[in-house]
Amino acid sequence: MRAMLLTNPGRVQAETRPIPTPGPGQVLLRTAACGLCASELDLFLGHNPWQEYPALLGHEVVGHVAARGPGVDRPQEGDLVAAAIAGGGYADLTTVDAAVTLPVPPGLPPHLALAEPLACAVNALGAISPAPNDRIVVLGAGFLGLLLVQLLHPLAPQDLLVAARRPDARALARELGATDACHPSDVQARVAEGTAGTGVDVVIEATGSEAMLAMAASMLRPEGTLAIVGYHQGHGRQVPVHEWNWKALRIANCHFRSPDRMVDGARRGLALATRGALDLRRLVTHHFPLPQLQRAFDVAAERPPGFVKAVILPG
Repeated sequence: MRAMLLTNPGRVQAETRPIPTPGPGQVLLRTAACGLCASELDLFLGHNPWQEYPALLGHEVVGHVAARGPGVDRPQEGDLVAAAIAGGGYADLTTVDAAVTLPVPPGLPPHLALAEPLACAVNALGAISPAPNDRIVVLGAGFLGLLLVQLLHPLAPQDLLVAARRPDARALARELGATDACHPSDVQARVAEGTAGTGVDVVIEATGSEAMLAMAASMLRPEGTLAIVGYHQGHGRQVPVHEWNWKALRIANCHFRSPDRMVDGARRGLALATRGALDLRRLVTHHFPLPQLQRAFDVAAERPPGFVKAVILPG
């Protein structure tokens, strides 16, 4: 089978590998789609000094069950499932634990049934626990940030301000429910003016950037909520802990590793996407065949106008 390896920073290479055999409690998936996650972009660019090479990436996997390991009754062979926690998805076939798979609802195309990031968004919302009429700032308008905009909008926040560098990303954020959007260099002034200096109730950091995380506290009211949704990897971060402490901020670390919690969030997210409460069609903007994974990473790093997320389609 074909498998795409990250052999060095910035370099992806195809390799022929034996078809893996599913072990106890596992299923073998014939990959139908695998989302390219922004967290993998840092690995591709060499920003994580602890990453070892070569690496087999791809954790947003959707596929048909090709075989079942011992002890697996469901899913059955031929079923189309999405994995809430997985890896090795940039390949024709990959093994995953059957317990973390969910059936793809009828009518939802495989390239939109991205269970893992949907679980991240739904679980983050639960950890943030926003209240109606809250004033909320979202730092970042990537895939996860825009999913959260769509989840927050129905909760009727008083303000839902998105900070993003690209004009097209700001425009899309407004279309998906943000009350306004601005460049990150303007967001602190906008918050100070809009709240008469008192600060907002919630700031969601959805970039993984040290600079965005460092500025977040300055926009929060005392006892407000700072939600860390972006994935921070590589070297440590310097943040104003004194301000976090003095303001008695609530820090919501919105990363979860519990399989049960990921599966529950994925189930809820897939249901929302199926009934149109989450519009993924506008967020999955680029599609690449498996041999073009190198090109997919290059485009994700470049972020051309209109880019939000790339999905790899091995078939």
